[in-house]
Amino acid sequence: MSLFHYQEWFDAFFPDCRTITTGSFFDERSQIIVGTFNGLLAALDPGKDVENRQETASLIEQQLSNPIIQVEVGNFLSNFSGPVIAVLHPKELHFYSLIKDANDMYRFDKIFAHRIKGQPAYNMCIGNYGKSDKPRICVQTINCTLHFFESENHILTRDSFHQIHPGPIAYHPSTDSVITTSGGVINAVKFTTMASMPSNKKDYKTMMEWDLNVGDTPVAVEAIVPSEENPVQPSLALLCRRSLHCLTSLGSIRYTIRLENPAMAMYIQIKNASIHYILATHVKTLLFYEDTTMIWAAQLNFIPISVTLSTFGDGYKAMITLLSDEYRVSVGYLGTEPSFFRMPLIWIHNL
Repeated sequence: MSLFHYQEWFDAFFPDCRTITTGSFFDERSQIIVGTFNGLLAALDPGKDVENRQETASLIEQQLSNPIIQVEVGNFLSNFSGPVIAVLHPKELHFYSLIKDANDMYRFDKIFAHRIKGQPAYNMCIGNYGKSDKPRICVQTINCTLHFFESENHILTRDSFHQIHPGPIAYHPSTDSVITTSGGVINAVKFTTMASMPSNKKDYKTMMEWDLNVGDTPVAVEAIVPSEENPVQPSLALLCRRSLHCLTSLGSIRYTIRLENPAMAMYIQIKNASIHYILATHVKTLLFYEDTTMIWAAQLNFIPISVTLSTFGDGYKAMITLLSDEYRVSVGYLGTEPSFFRMPLIWIHNL
């Protein structure tokens, strides 16, 4: 039996919740942003009052008029200082700020909105496309068309690269490439190549930097970027249903980890030139890898569909934040359970 177990520290239930993200809006700690298919946008702050977190964590809930597909937090707007919330609806991309007033009351203020033309949106990806100073947003629609937005401006729209259905997308800053997936194929196209081509051009195959058929359905894709503190090789982590692939930034396979159970989500952290993965699986487990070595596994009592790490104060760093398939937000850590087993005391009475 494992020494460390997943110990739940905080939980909240939101019907039809399918997307969460975290960001630091107040007091140098993480707040959780939740979006649901029935249009509810909510903010949670479990670190606000740790002792009474179950009762005080909910900051604000606001009912919007359209389903929420995805939420992200970042400094997306040039005329607004501080982080804002990007909320993706089927036909619109909205930006909200989370405001705290003098009476310790909270509200969402709508700042700006983009209209998404054509087919409904499927997902979005944040990146400094074109080496921009501000983060840009790429929205992918259900017919695999890509729409690029910077602040209040729509930059460009490009049609599908002969793809049948959309999948996870990512941006790799080392090559300034847009990474798209469809079926078992992953593709890379430089943003400058897309921006320079005519909008009516249909032969996108010739513009691809590279493509690779991995023979498995992609679940998540994320760029791995070196830094001065962590000089790793520029890579791509591609999580599929039954495998985890680490690719070079030019599409060659560095290594592959075969998974015994279907994967649901992935979180990546770089430490000491090593890649650390947290993988969520369909059999209610979290798998912890350092490069190709599995260093831990933890059992859950639910199926996780999203995983990240958050900080809710000085004593609550690197907390595991999960979203379950039953619409429950769970925050916890790997810890030990106290043992209540005691050897029975035997009293000997001498007569």
